[in-house]
Amino acid sequence: MKYQIDISNSYQQFICLDSGIGIENYLSFDLTNIIDEFEVNLENIEVNMSEHIWYSSIIRKNPKSIIVNALAKIDLNDPSSILTILVRKAKLVIQNVKCIYLQMNGDDTEIYHTIDSNFYVNDKYIWLVGKSTDYPNQEIKLKIIFSDKLDFIFEESDILIQTIEFDNYLTPHHVDVINKYQNLIINLKNRNIAELNVNNISSRFLDFDFSRNYFMSSEIGNIAIKDYKINSNCKIS
Repeated sequence: MKYQIDISNSYQQFICLDSGIGIENYLSFDLTNIIDEFEVNLENIEVNMSEHIWYSSIIRKNPKSIIVNALAKIDLNDPSSILTILVRKAKLVIQNVKCIYLQMNGDDTEIYHTIDSNFYVNDKYIWLVGKSTDYPNQEIKLKIIFSDKLDFIFEESDILIQTIEFDNYLTPHHVDVINKYQNLIINLKNRNIAELNVNNISSRFLDFDFSRNYFMSSEIGNIAIKDYKINSNCKIS
């Protein structure tokens, strides 16, 4: 069963980029034919599931979801209650994309790709980091500026309960197996990073201090506080 959660105003709290138990998350995406919508495939991503805005659509659609049993073990009236899940495969669908800034680092490579455009006050960005699903030993940093919805899409079959309150349901052995399996699959793909079509244009927006000139961070997202107009030829076509 497939679920779709609107995290447009809560992605900062929903997505956990640093797993508390050592599971490595992975990213993949297609940089070609980007018009308004951009999709990012996520693997082994930890997300929070303790708030009504995230779990309500799931339990409405599937009262027998594994998440229902997990919710029964926390106090839903206590905002400090903890419930995190590991989603083996998920998709972020980002609508009305303005800009994409990419940096990939490997053992002896440093690759950039910039798709630039104007953005305006109240636009947002999401910042994603992780390993590449397609290329071995590549670390990804990805910033996407957008002005519309951000949906998180995944299947019931890809849910693993990770943490309920302070109890971890995935042991160090589980973590080791998951990480090694993912690394094995990437190596078996045997893809060459040199074949990736990038423009090797770096952006200052990959720098946090520079970004603070244009954005402020809050619980509902990283929100633009002033307009930005390009003077380059890297615009989304």
